[in-house]
Amino acid sequence: MDEEFVKRNAKILMVDDEEATVRLLERLLLREGYANLYSTVDSRRVPDLYREVKPDLIILDLHMPDWNGFVLLEELGAALHQEKYLPILMLTGDLSDEAKHQALVLGVKEFLTKPLDLFEARYRIWNLLHTRFLYLELERNAREQQRPERRTAAAPERNPSVGDEAPS
Repeated sequence: MDEEFVKRNAKILMVDDEEATVRLLERLLLREGYANLYSTVDSRRVPDLYREVKPDLIILDLHMPDWNGFVLLEELGAALHQEKYLPILMLTGDLSDEAKHQALVLGVKEFLTKPLDLFEARYRIWNLLHTRFLYLELERNAREQQRPERRTAAAPERNPSVGDEAPS
């Protein structure tokens, strides 16, 4: 999978109530060449943004006013389950087993601890997006391979050089 293609096409939705964290991530991702960045500091906007953007990666803070990360994941639950593989990267300072377990059950794929380590953030984000795009490519290839099989099964081609006679 071409790195430039992923960075040019990946849509990343960032949600954190701390404006400084959102800006830090935006600067990092822009510097890395990502082109489609969407963000909000208001967690209540996420369901609408999710439907509008259809992101390839969600970067989500756990502890926010109004709707925390768990509430958001539950709110998006049905939509997230329709996606075959949509990575969610949770930002948190809470590394308790209970918080990690609940996040994993709700679909989180990776964690980044606050304060952010930008080196780690850069590579975790790339790894998740690379996996997402590989998955989408495999899914497309599988659909393309099924199409000819359906046509063949529905209407088998006849070989004009072979007669219709039964062998004697």
